[in-house]
Amino acid sequence: MRSLPVYDRIPIWENCARSELVEKSLAAVRAYREGAHYDFMGQLSSLEPEATEAREILNRSIERLTRVVQAAGVSVVYTHTMPATMGGRQTNLEILVNMFNLHNYQVPLTVVEDVLNRPGYSGDSVM
Repeated sequence: MRSLPVYDRIPIWENCARSELVEKSLAAVRAYREGAHYDFMGQLSSLEPEATEAREILNRSIERLTRVVQAAGVSVVYTHTMPATMGGRQTNLEILVNMFNLHNYQVPLTVVEDVLNRPGYSGDSVM
Protein backbone atom coordinates (compact mmCIF):
# COMPACT_ATOMS: atom_id res chain seq x y z
CA MET A 1 0.00 0.00 0.00
CA ARG A 2 1.45 3.33 -1.07
CA SER A 3 1.56 5.95 1.66
CA LEU A 4 0.07 9.41 1.49
CA PRO A 5 2.40 12.35 0.91
CA VAL A 6 3.72 13.69 4.21
CA TYR A 7 2.95 17.34 4.83
CA ASP A 8 3.74 19.59 7.79
CA ARG A 9 0.57 21.39 6.78
CA ILE A 10 -1.92 20.04 4.29
CA PRO A 11 -2.24 22.18 1.16
CA ILE A 12 -5.80 23.25 0.43
CA TRP A 13 -5.99 21.13 -2.75
CA GLU A 14 -4.95 17.99 -0.85
CA ASN A 15 -7.42 18.74 1.91
CA CYS A 16 -10.21 19.24 -0.64
CA ALA A 17 -9.31 16.01 -2.45
CA ARG A 18 -9.40 14.05 0.82
CA SER A 19 -12.71 15.59 1.88
CA GLU A 20 -14.23 14.85 -1.51
CA LEU A 21 -13.06 11.22 -1.34
CA VAL A 22 -14.65 10.77 2.10
CA GLU A 23 -17.93 12.38 1.00
CA LYS A 24 -18.14 10.29 -2.18
CA SER A 25 -17.32 7.14 -0.26
CA LEU A 26 -19.94 7.90 2.37
CA ALA A 27 -22.55 8.36 -0.37
CA ALA A 28 -21.45 5.07 -1.96
CA VAL A 29 -21.70 3.22 1.39
CA ARG A 30 -25.25 4.53 1.83
CA ALA A 31 -26.20 3.53 -1.73
CA TYR A 32 -24.74 0.06 -1.18
CA ARG A 33 -26.53 -0.36 2.16
CA GLU A 34 -29.86 0.62 0.62
CA GLY A 35 -29.44 -1.60 -2.46
CA ALA A 36 -27.99 -4.74 -0.88
CA HIS A 37 -30.54 -7.36 0.13
CA TYR A 38 -29.76 -10.13 2.59
CA ASP A 39 -31.65 -13.37 3.23
CA PHE A 40 -32.84 -14.56 6.64
CA MET A 41 -29.42 -16.14 7.33
CA GLY A 42 -27.65 -12.82 6.77
CA GLN A 43 -26.13 -13.79 3.42
CA LEU A 44 -26.16 -11.42 0.48
CA SER A 45 -29.01 -12.50 -1.79
CA SER A 46 -29.17 -9.70 -4.38
CA LEU A 47 -27.76 -6.32 -5.35
CA GLU A 48 -29.63 -3.57 -7.11
CA PRO A 49 -27.73 -1.87 -9.97
CA GLU A 50 -27.02 1.21 -7.82
CA ALA A 51 -25.52 -1.01 -5.11
CA THR A 52 -23.33 -2.81 -7.66
CA GLU A 53 -22.03 0.52 -8.94
CA ALA A 54 -21.43 1.76 -5.39
CA ARG A 55 -19.52 -1.42 -4.55
CA GLU A 56 -17.27 -0.93 -7.58
CA ILE A 57 -16.59 2.69 -6.57
CA LEU A 58 -15.70 1.62 -3.03
CA ASN A 59 -13.47 -1.22 -4.20
CA ARG A 60 -11.48 1.15 -6.42
CA SER A 61 -10.94 3.72 -3.67
CA ILE A 62 -10.62 1.54 -0.55
CA GLU A 63 -6.84 1.77 -0.14
CA ARG A 64 -6.67 5.55 -0.44
CA LEU A 65 -9.78 5.95 1.72
CA THR A 66 -8.20 3.83 4.45
CA ARG A 67 -5.02 5.93 4.36
CA VAL A 68 -7.00 9.18 4.52
CA VAL A 69 -9.07 8.00 7.49
CA GLN A 70 -5.97 6.79 9.35
CA ALA A 71 -4.12 10.04 8.58
CA ALA A 72 -7.03 11.91 10.19
CA GLY A 73 -6.42 9.92 13.37
CA VAL A 74 -9.60 7.84 13.16
CA SER A 75 -9.32 4.16 14.04
CA VAL A 76 -10.43 1.78 11.33
CA VAL A 77 -10.27 -1.27 13.61
CA TYR A 78 -13.43 -2.68 15.19
CA THR A 79 -13.20 -5.30 17.94
CA HIS A 80 -15.87 -7.94 17.47
CA THR A 81 -16.62 -10.35 20.32
CA MET A 82 -18.38 -13.56 19.41
CA PRO A 83 -21.23 -14.75 21.66
CA ALA A 84 -20.19 -16.86 24.64
CA THR A 85 -21.95 -19.89 23.15
CA MET A 86 -19.59 -19.66 20.18
CA GLY A 87 -16.44 -19.39 22.27
CA GLY A 88 -16.52 -15.66 23.01
CA ARG A 89 -13.35 -15.00 20.98
CA GLN A 90 -12.44 -11.48 20.01
CA THR A 91 -11.56 -10.54 16.46
CA ASN A 92 -10.12 -7.25 15.29
CA LEU A 93 -11.72 -6.24 11.99
CA GLU A 94 -10.49 -3.50 9.72
CA ILE A 95 -13.85 -1.88 9.06
CA LEU A 96 -13.12 -0.31 5.68
CA VAL A 97 -11.20 -3.21 4.17
CA ASN A 98 -13.82 -5.74 5.32
CA MET A 99 -16.94 -3.62 4.76
CA PHE A 100 -18.47 -6.19 2.39
CA ASN A 101 -17.93 -9.02 4.89
CA LEU A 102 -19.30 -7.33 8.01
CA HIS A 103 -22.62 -9.14 7.67
CA ASN A 104 -20.77 -12.38 8.51
CA TYR A 105 -20.06 -10.89 11.95
CA GLN A 106 -23.55 -9.36 12.38
CA VAL A 107 -21.99 -5.89 12.19
CA PRO A 108 -24.18 -3.38 10.32
CA LEU A 109 -22.83 -1.15 7.55
CA THR A 110 -23.79 1.83 9.68
CA VAL A 111 -20.51 1.20 11.53
CA VAL A 112 -18.67 2.14 8.31
CA GLU A 113 -20.80 5.28 8.06
CA ASP A 114 -19.90 6.12 11.66
CA VAL A 115 -16.18 5.84 10.89
CA LEU A 116 -16.54 8.15 7.89
CA ASN A 117 -18.65 10.63 9.86
CA ARG A 118 -16.12 11.05 12.66
CA PRO A 119 -14.96 14.56 13.51
CA GLY A 120 -12.20 15.85 11.31
CA TYR A 121 -14.01 15.42 7.98
CA SER A 122 -16.50 18.24 8.22
CA GLY A 123 -15.69 21.84 7.58
CA ASP A 124 -12.27 22.92 6.39
CA SER A 125 -9.94 20.27 7.70
CA VAL A 126 -9.47 16.55 7.25
CA MET A 127 -6.44 16.47 9.50
